[in-house]
Amino acid sequence: MKKVLVLLCGLMVVAFVLGGCSGNTAKPMDSSSNATYYNFETDCQVNVANPPFEHYVAKGKEGYFLQNDGYFYFADAETKSATILCNKPNCLHNSVYFNTDCNAHTGFQGDITYNEGYIYYLGESLENIVGSDSVQMAGSALMRLATDGSGTREEVYSNQYDANVWTVHRGFFYNAYREYRLEDELENINRSRLVVEKVPLSGKAEPEILFDSVDFLQDSSFLYLAVFDNYLYYSYQYYNENDELVDKLICYDLVNNTEKEVKVPEGDTNPYDFGVSYIYPLGDKLIFKAGYEIYQCDLDAENTRKVMTLEDEYHNIFTDGTYLFEDNFANFLHSDLLSIEKADSRQLKVYDSNLNLIDTLNMGNYEMSFRPVDDKYFLAMTQDGKLSCFDKSEIGSIKGGVWEEKNH
Repeated sequence: MKKVLVLLCGLMVVAFVLGGCSGNTAKPMDSSSNATYYNFETDCQVNVANPPFEHYVAKGKEGYFLQNDGYFYFADAETKSATILCNKPNCLHNSVYFNTDCNAHTGFQGDITYNEGYIYYLGESLENIVGSDSVQMAGSALMRLATDGSGTREEVYSNQYDANVWTVHRGFFYNAYREYRLEDELENINRSRLVVEKVPLSGKAEPEILFDSVDFLQDSSFLYLAVFDNYLYYSYQYYNENDELVDKLICYDLVNNTEKEVKVPEGDTNPYDFGVSYIYPLGDKLIFKAGYEIYQCDLDAENTRKVMTLEDEYHNIFTDGTYLFEDNFANFLHSDLLSIEKADSRQLKVYDSNLNLIDTLNMGNYEMSFRPVDDKYFLAMTQDGKLSCFDKSEIGSIKGGVWEEKNH
């Protein structure tokens, strides 16, 4: 309960800060380009994620939805308040794990997204039937929780496989999973059949298979999945018959049902440095990271070119569609001591959609997950659940100084 109260107090501060946040009208991500139209109400919310996977905050029509310790919260930009997502009279909001007495409690801790009045998250499938040549697993179920505080939830879709990566976009659930089997326990040879499917949120049609590896690939796994406009992107890797690591980044055209591999220019990198996991929109282009290198291409995967080389392998990138942020500390938990000591402080370099450096922002020395979110605000979340809000109108004027939190 103490953690929940700490989070709620943090959210109340943020909610006061968020007063005046913009509405949800779709608009170009960069007014200076012919950018893809983007709508937080319906589109894949990669912009609120901490790279590459942690989607613990989702933007709704009037504010932000968050989850912590199995509870969901809403920060309301209009009333400048933050509340636990439960409208049950006299509820103490202290459910025991897997006890759903509180409408805001699901017992869930993990990725979330928002789509037209619902919070979507992955639960455990009721199905537990797998082939005889596979290792038994519980599987995944796409669940949704109504955002009106009623606690109404339902299972939208499930299968017997664990989802590797997933998202929701314009009425569909995009699910990348693997059918796993252990061929030789002594040799530790793991093989997986990789599948990407498109499932209507209405549940009125059968899933559509967009990709199927058919063969069981050695040590294979999906790394990333995202949708921008009418293009689905997913990356995966595996070991081929020569025991060489192979990485693939695929662009799938959802209108024409065609796929194309996104390739870095030959000789630019090697397979062991590739491992694409960061894929973002920037203006009307796609940005992705491979090793130390940052590449840009058209949304349809044409005209790939290298646009930047990072100073350090622990630097990450992320975007809000308008700006590209280079973070010198985003992999703090995975970096070694030498890399940590090299950084005087947590620092963000900010580039415009043409990759021109326009500002450097000092963020201090503490651990936090950054989320660029929308055109007006930049959110940060510490490990204890406290949220901080930064005003993007100040970008361009910090010039290496400290980017202060916006005061309520």
